[in-house]
Amino acid sequence: MIERLSNLTQDSEGWYEAGGGNTTVFSSLIGIPTSNLIAEINSTFNMETSYWVLDCPVLQRPASGAAIAPGINASSLLSIPGWASGWSQSWTFSTPIVYHNASDTNITPRKLYYTSYDDDQKMTYAECTMNTTYVEVQSACTGKVCAVTKIRSSTKLHPVPAYTLLYDFILVEYVGDFFKAVAGNMYTPTPVQRYFVNPGSPFNNTPDGMLLYTVGSTSFATSFAQLMNTFWIAGIGLSVISGGLAGNANLHNGTNTLTMVATVSTSREILICKRFWLSMLFVATGSMFIAGVFGLVLEFTRRAPDLAMNISSLTRDNPHIHLPPGGSTLDSVERSRLMQDVRVRFGDVAAGHKVGYIAIASCDNEQEVGKLRGEKKERFYS
Repeated sequence: MIERLSNLTQDSEGWYEAGGGNTTVFSSLIGIPTSNLIAEINSTFNMETSYWVLDCPVLQRPASGAAIAPGINASSLLSIPGWASGWSQSWTFSTPIVYHNASDTNITPRKLYYTSYDDDQKMTYAECTMNTTYVEVQSACTGKVCAVTKIRSSTKLHPVPAYTLLYDFILVEYVGDFFKAVAGNMYTPTPVQRYFVNPGSPFNNTPDGMLLYTVGSTSFATSFAQLMNTFWIAGIGLSVISGGLAGNANLHNGTNTLTMVATVSTSREILICKRFWLSMLFVATGSMFIAGVFGLVLEFTRRAPDLAMNISSLTRDNPHIHLPPGGSTLDSVERSRLMQDVRVRFGDVAAGHKVGYIAIASCDNEQEVGKLRGEKKERFYS
């Protein structure tokens, strides 16, 4: 609805951005059916369209006893001659039967009257006027999924806004069918009334203190227009809403489908190589490869077993380490810091014996701890 975008800035050609978010208010719950869209192709096109917009300055709790809309005989519960209406125990809807030609310029907006029961078994009463808004939209489709990206008031000639297609012969049929879609048969709100209050869950009939006259006239008018536009689009081409248009099929009221020129494109993912990041990849993977090879070489050449512990932990109560007694309560990090000047070796502490013994030992006297290499290729260790 372009009327709800007044807080946004127009460009030099009158376009508003309509990219979604809190600023977008849709005129209908269903979109306009399209055809000849291919799933692998993106397309953009401009389209002229229109929708009904309502203004409901009167939204209130009526005086006691006002239970039905004007134009309905309270005793016979039938339409008064000259009125199109619908009545049930849940809500009523009526409008005068007045016809105009599209070329007429002296037309007043159509009046709509509405009443319904709230959860407290009391009534809400509304009076609305109805106009037509003509717009041009820019649509973008990703495959078969389309959305409006920009919208502006139509620059073409159209009938005055007060003229609506309900001024044509279809008035009585539309009002009757729209009402009977969700007529209701109890003195409780129907999904129509609950949509005004909770559009996300209109079929939840659990009473929650719904008082329709408190939603505000702007919100009520927007929701009412959305329901009427939705039923109008569905009524024009019921079979094409879910299945789409077949070729150049006509809509059931005799209106031909519109053919529009679209700009199409095909999207595909591509990889762009940046030389700097490619060189970084080579450096990183090369470094990991060299480290892996170097580790493999060390695995086959080392003579001592692999130690996966903190070296300072191996010095606790070690008779081969020349340290003063104490420090058993220190953690490994603090113990390592205090032992930063102590030189140790993982070697043979029984170098002078026939059978060696491997342990961590001080390097104060290198004769006491032998290195794990030498002229002898074989040596036994306990």
